[in-house]
Amino acid sequence: MLTLADLREYKPPPAYSLIRGGVLNIGSRMVIFGDEGTFKSAAATHAGFCLSRGSSWLGFKTTQANILYIQGEMSVSETKERIEQYIEGSGAIYSARPGSVPNEAERLKKYKEPDNLVVETLTDDVNLDTISGYNFIRNELELMITHLPARPIVLICDPLFKMFRYDLIKEEDLKSMTSNIDKLRKDTSLFAHHPGMAVIIVHHARKAQVDAEGNRIEGPGSTDMFGSAHLKWWADTIMKFELDSRDETESTVEVKFTKHRLMRYPPPKLIKMFWDRETYHPYIQTIIPASKGEDYREFRGVDLNLLE
Repeated sequence: MLTLADLREYKPPPAYSLIRGGVLNIGSRMVIFGDEGTFKSAAATHAGFCLSRGSSWLGFKTTQANILYIQGEMSVSETKERIEQYIEGSGAIYSARPGSVPNEAERLKKYKEPDNLVVETLTDDVNLDTISGYNFIRNELELMITHLPARPIVLICDPLFKMFRYDLIKEEDLKSMTSNIDKLRKDTSLFAHHPGMAVIIVHHARKAQVDAEGNRIEGPGSTDMFGSAHLKWWADTIMKFELDSRDETESTVEVKFTKHRLMRYPPPKLIKMFWDRETYHPYIQTIIPASKGEDYREFRGVDLNLLE
């Protein structure tokens, strides 16, 4: 129980805001969703690296954190290839930026290959809605807390349906998963002397609905997410990824915040970015502000040193 005086005297952890502006705080839950091919996994990989080194993610500043990235869809070989592509892209982008600093080679290596990012590929079933899945994640978190510096941890699960045993459409089944994650977030024996954790979940959209003429019908907000509405109610931040149909290369993605419960100010109406398939990094093209009079950012041309 906290009095008003207690609340006023309470000091949040120094690294409370992980993706600034309330996009992701310690203890909060974010869901990225969209159709296949909308670069959701690319954005999740990018988030892992950006948070691990404290660099910007989709235009938002970040605070450095330790990352546990669980990849449930790709094999170890596929994951290795994707991660190595990203690492080489990071190195090329870092080297293309102007200026030099002391210990450049050492800084480059740390930027490319942060040692506080752990990648786990699932060769066996790890289901977040079961006790065994809960115990697996808890053991991994305990190892990270033991062996890595005391920074916040961000757990990234990609994708949800590969880490779910029962029926995502049934609210009670989905509650088993959300309850397990909430138990982990609030585990005082794990985080008694540790800053705590946040969660990012990659999820799919439901099957598209079409009208009589074959045009796609979009539901409002987060209703296009697959499964029970409980996931929408549970998440603090939800970001919807869609391809820009005007780009024949299928590399331009539009991102909208369909839920932003903890954000202090309204989020941008739209973030538009081009994913460079060679470096596997995004180029932020446009950020449309929430209201008129705010900064409108638009960029033209793709230079290597402008990739995020």
